[in-house]
Amino acid sequence: MTTRLTPAQRAPRFLRLDIRFLAGTYSGTEWPPAPARLAQALVAGAESTTAPGLDWLERQPAPMILATDEPPGVWRRDYVPLNATPGNVTRNARDRYIRREVEPVAYLWRLSDEGDDRQAEALIGTATRLTALGSGQDMACALGAVISAAPVSLGRQRLWLPGEVHLHTEVDQLLQVPAPGLMAELARRHAITRAGEQALRVQGHWSPQGGRSTADGQGLRTLAYRPSDARPRTAMLACALVRPDGEPAQWPAGEAAKVAGMLRHALIACAGSDADLAAFAAGHPDGDPGCRASVVPVPSTGHLHADGRIRRVLVTSRTEDAAVLGRLLSALPMAGLPLIDEHTGELVALARPIQDVRAEPVLRQWLKPSRCWASVQPVILPGLDSGEPRRTRKLLLRALAHAGLDAGLVEHLEFGRHGFLPQSVAHRDTRLKDRDSWRLPAVHVRLRFTHPVSGPLVLGQGRNAGVGTLVPCADLE
Repeated sequence: MTTRLTPAQRAPRFLRLDIRFLAGTYSGTEWPPAPARLAQALVAGAESTTAPGLDWLERQPAPMILATDEPPGVWRRDYVPLNATPGNVTRNARDRYIRREVEPVAYLWRLSDEGDDRQAEALIGTATRLTALGSGQDMACALGAVISAAPVSLGRQRLWLPGEVHLHTEVDQLLQVPAPGLMAELARRHAITRAGEQALRVQGHWSPQGGRSTADGQGLRTLAYRPSDARPRTAMLACALVRPDGEPAQWPAGEAAKVAGMLRHALIACAGSDADLAAFAAGHPDGDPGCRASVVPVPSTGHLHADGRIRRVLVTSRTEDAAVLGRLLSALPMAGLPLIDEHTGELVALARPIQDVRAEPVLRQWLKPSRCWASVQPVILPGLDSGEPRRTRKLLLRALAHAGLDAGLVEHLEFGRHGFLPQSVAHRDTRLKDRDSWRLPAVHVRLRFTHPVSGPLVLGQGRNAGVGTLVPCADLE
């Protein structure tokens, strides 16, 4: 008699799809390539949403991913002639960011029973028809196999694991994964597109209504992927600042403490009658001094002509306090956190959560790993430096340690009374609610680490009130 093994007794088995980029290029917006992007590429290669294994794929939990760190890239301008004016190619120029020297990427799904094994074999056959991943110019092929070895990081390839996206850290990548209904949504959009093409041929014009061939929300969900060896410093929620009429709100970078104070009052209101949670929100915990919520206003930087004004904020905590921060933010009002002017009592703005920070160019630039960082507001030193550069350097290294960074990673450090960026704010133009902070010296900082460090990076005695913000800058060399 044959004994059927239960899933718990069965040796672990995995479907592994290896994607090789034939030209070594990838121009998708995210890295690693999202599982949803792969699913849509499989549909395009098979020219069908009913190819074997695709309906099974959309019902599976999010896969693990084996991929290197993001490869280097370059901007390239493509010129596509217009049919109406074939000689004028400049009117249809398009810039693309292309990653080069791209190594293979592997996706791994755990198989729970023999039915999954059969579906995996069917999907491997469908995957052989893959032609591109990223854009239509990123030629690719897929090789699949059912394996029994559990996936681990190997060499330059790191194992990326999925997690929920209620709160994410600076090392997370928010990626879309397939969900039930994706194939039906792709088929619906394809039918709309084909109907529009026929109308164009018959009537000579067509105004598409949702006729894109890629899914946009339906049949998709967003998860936070994190390398298995990563040790994030910060859990965070990103918010956009909007006025009550829905228009973007903004403040000068020198008023970071004012913005942080209004948002902190809104967080205290979220805590309700829970005294411990209110102390966490206020930044005055009874026990562990590091167990506190921090508010980080984000200055708009990233290019020479950026104005440095505050249009976004982060609510952050240490990763070990992420559960407390999540409990506090669970009471977030549906309309967003209200920012109330303390003098007039007027509602001046709302802080509304941003689900995907990668969709925000300023946040994407600010949170990405960088070796070189420079201050926008001056860093308030954690002590008196007596005007001695050696003492100032020692206090700055202490401030790095207070922010959870290894001071031993600092390769180069320079400081001064004047900023290193066009958007830098002078100390006299920085509004501080804590008058004691005026008695402590403050300097602008520019530093380089031995290895890239991810944001947010806020240093000094004002770091929990949004003062002392550093942003990525050009290499010091």
